Amino acid sequence: MLDMILSIIVVVSVLVVGLLISIGNERQRKAMEGVRESLRAWAMNDLKIKRAREERSISINHPIEWLEEKAGIVLGYKPKIRDSIKVVELPSAIEAETGDGDLLVFSPIEPKTMRKLCRNNRGQKSLLNENFELLGKNPGKAAVYELSTLNAGVFFDIEMTQVWMILTGAALSADRIWVYVVEG
Repeated sequence: MLDMILSIIVVVSVLVVGLLISIGNERQRKAMEGVRESLRAWAMNDLKIKRAREERSISINHPIEWLEEKAGIVLGYKPKIRDSIKVVELPSAIEAETGDGDLLVFSPIEPKTMRKLCRNNRGQKSLLNENFELLGKNPGKAAVYELSTLNAGVFFDIEMTQVWMILTGAALSADRIWVYVVEG
């Protein structure tokens, strides 16, 4: 009988200790999450301060070289863009031919929408007749890469706005663009 009571006390004690440990771990997890959120907020504010300080000094003097550099980040090699570029108004895009004969299309239009605009469905013309060939005869085969502050630099959106204004004469309100590669 005494053995049975001691066994029950040990089992209950182990369960209570396990419960206390679980409660402690949950409190610690919440505290760590709070620290992580505080650190993230601090980093974002620090980045905003640095961006605001540097924003006035950012100036792009060679937009084509800038496009080459940023395209090189996602392509893995720096393409040589020929000097002549074509500005497309609908859909909003910059078309640039490389020395390799490939066509790079820079656009703030998301891939799904861009492909819909340029697709040729069963012999019908695309929604934008004049830009049917923008992504080639088969828009689905064009390779797509995203450029944003996450992969192209902290000041990418500010720089891209300047480049877009220089090359197209129009304002750009997007914080990222896509590079479509149409092989030539």
